[in-house]
Amino acid sequence: MLSNYFTFSHIAQALNVQYGGAVVAEVYSQDKNTLSMVLYLPEEHTVTISCGARQNFIVARSGSVRSRKNSVDLFPALIDKHIHSVYMSATDRIVYIKFSEQLYLVAEMFNAKANVLLCSEDGIIVDAFLGKKNLLSEKRILQFDGVAATAAMFLPSMEVFTASFSSSKESAFHIVKKTIPTLGSTLAKESLLRAAIEPESSDVAKIQAEKLFGKAAEIITELLRPAELLSPSLYFDDDTPIAFSLIPLQQYSSLRIESFKSIFTAIQKFLGYERSAESFLQKKK
Repeated sequence: MLSNYFTFSHIAQALNVQYGGAVVAEVYSQDKNTLSMVLYLPEEHTVTISCGARQNFIVARSGSVRSRKNSVDLFPALIDKHIHSVYMSATDRIVYIKFSEQLYLVAEMFNAKANVLLCSEDGIIVDAFLGKKNLLSEKRILQFDGVAATAAMFLPSMEVFTASFSSSKESAFHIVKKTIPTLGSTLAKESLLRAAIEPESSDVAKIQAEKLFGKAAEIITELLRPAELLSPSLYFDDDTPIAFSLIPLQQYSSLRIESFKSIFTAIQKFLGYERSAESFLQKKK
């Protein structure tokens, strides 16, 4: 769930609360496909955006850890600008950071196509993190303010959902992912488990599909709750991190769980554990 729409939505909310009014001190990159923005509150904080093909994430932490070498300055137009607000797109995995002077930093978290763009108020791209030469002067349709999300925004009608099971021989898992794409793989499996339907089943009765629709709506409603009612958690198989989640997941109920108060702390811990596990496996190999 690290790159799930609802995770980014809560990240945007947390950034807005913590950094609304902060001033940009510098923007740079010192790791491949990763951008960092140092903010003054007046104490220093760093927001990091990863556009890695296999790992899109946004984290924030206190302090600054810029290397003295192998780093490059980015987005000079943002220096000394104030953050006006941070919010999530109503329809896609896009985080908007609105600055003074009507500049918008647009983090498009689209897996391998992820990028960070700087746009003017009319949507014209004036700077870009990746592929800058090919993107300058292109136009994006911007969302200018945050929208209060409801479960209905992410769900098809009950009729469309149930009909998809009678008109297709695909597995229940693939149908859920296709009809409610915002869920992603982990939450699609979770909705099937809660509805007691096998993910590979290709024979789902209407009454089962209706129950499944209700469980998917239940999960989305849980994820739309205020941040203080969520519990950012990591699931472990022994010492290996298996999943990050904002809500309890029945599919991992047998695994060890570690919970955190801050979404950023949970993400940083997850990334740290993952790197340690990968390093161990590489050394073992």
